[in-house]
Amino acid sequence: MQGIAEDNKIRTELDESRELLRAFADNLPQFVTLKDAGGRFQFVNKRFGEWTGYNSEDVIGKTVHEIYDAEQATQFAAQDMEAFESRSVLSSELELSYPDGHSRTVISTRFPIFSKNGDVIGLGTINYDISERMQVEASRRLALADAERANQAKSEFLAHMSHELRTPLNSILGFSQLLRAGESSKYSEESKFQYAGDIYASGKHLLALINDVLDVSKIESGEFMLSETVFDLNETLRDLSRVAQGMATSKGLKIEYIQEQDLPNIFADKRIVTQIVLNLLSNAVKFSAKGKTVKLSGILDQIDGITISVMDSGEGISVSNLRKIFEPFIQIRRTSQHAHDGTGLGLSLSKKLTELHGGSLELESQLGKGTTATVHFPPNRTIHRA
Repeated sequence: MQGIAEDNKIRTELDESRELLRAFADNLPQFVTLKDAGGRFQFVNKRFGEWTGYNSEDVIGKTVHEIYDAEQATQFAAQDMEAFESRSVLSSELELSYPDGHSRTVISTRFPIFSKNGDVIGLGTINYDISERMQVEASRRLALADAERANQAKSEFLAHMSHELRTPLNSILGFSQLLRAGESSKYSEESKFQYAGDIYASGKHLLALINDVLDVSKIESGEFMLSETVFDLNETLRDLSRVAQGMATSKGLKIEYIQEQDLPNIFADKRIVTQIVLNLLSNAVKFSAKGKTVKLSGILDQIDGITISVMDSGEGISVSNLRKIFEPFIQIRRTSQHAHDGTGLGLSLSKKLTELHGGSLELESQLGKGTTATVHFPPNRTIHRA
C-alpha cells in the first residue's frame, strides 16, 4: 500500500510539473516546439497555435512535412538535421508562411536536447517574431531615404534658385545702372524705354519666383487660404489659351483650345486655377519643338467633375522621372540632351494647389511622343447653369 501511495505521489508531482511547464511555455511570447529524434512534434505551446492556426492535437506525432508546404518543410527539416548532427545551438532568420496567406519573419533558434548519457533525444525550437521590428526598420530606412532625397532636392533647389534669382537681379541692377542720373543722356529715348521694359520684365519674373516659394511655404505650413468664387470656366480657358499663345509665338508654336462641350461654371479660386493652367501650358511650350501644337481642353467627366487637359507632342518624360517629377524643388531634364531653366517648383506647386481644391493632377507621358497633364476637379466644384 505504501508503494502505491508513493507511486501516486510521484505521478501527481509529475502531472503538476507538466502543468507548470505548460503554463510557463503557454505564457511565453515566443512560438515553442519540441520534437523527438525522429522529427515528430511532441509538444507545442499556445503561441504556436495562435501563429499557425493549428491546435496541438493537429500536430502532435506529425513531422514538418505533414504541416508545412513542401518548400518550407524541406528547409525546416534540413535545419533540424543540421542541429541534430552538429549537436549545437543554431539560429537563422526565416519567413514563415501559413495556409491563410499571412506570414511572419522570425529568428528561429534550434537546440538539441540530450539524455543523461549524452545522446541527442530531441530538438527544441524557439521562434521569435521580428515582423514588427522589420517593419519599423523598413519604415525607418524609408524615412531616412525620404529625408536624404528631400535634402538633396533642397540643395538642388538652392542651386537653381541662386541662378534664377541672380539672372533677373543682374538685369535690374545693370539696366538701372545705365539709366542713373548723369549717364542717361548718353542713350536715346528708345533705348531708355527698352531698358525700362527689361527692368520691368526682370522684376516681374523675380516677383513670380518669390511668390512661388512663398506659396509652397504657406501650403506646407497649412496657412494657404483659397479665395473661392463661381466663375465661367469656358471663358477663363479661352483667355488662358490667348495668353499662352503670346509665350508660344516666339517659339513658333500654336496653342489650340478644344471646346468639345459648353462647360458649366466652377466654384474655385480663379487666380489659382489660372496659375495651375498657365504653369502646365508654360511647361508644354517649354518642352515642345518649333512648329508643334499644344492643346488645351476642358470636359465634364462621367462623375460630373471637371477635367482640364494640356497635351503636347514634345520630348516626353521617362518613367523613372515621372515618379519624382512632382517632388518639391525637383527640376527634371526630360532628355539627356536638353536642359531648361526653372526652379522645379511649377508642377509640385500646381499639384498642391489642385489638391487644395480636393482635386488631382496627373501626368501621362512617353519619351519622344509628348506629355498630357490632366487636372481633375471633384463634382462638388461643378456649378451647372440654370
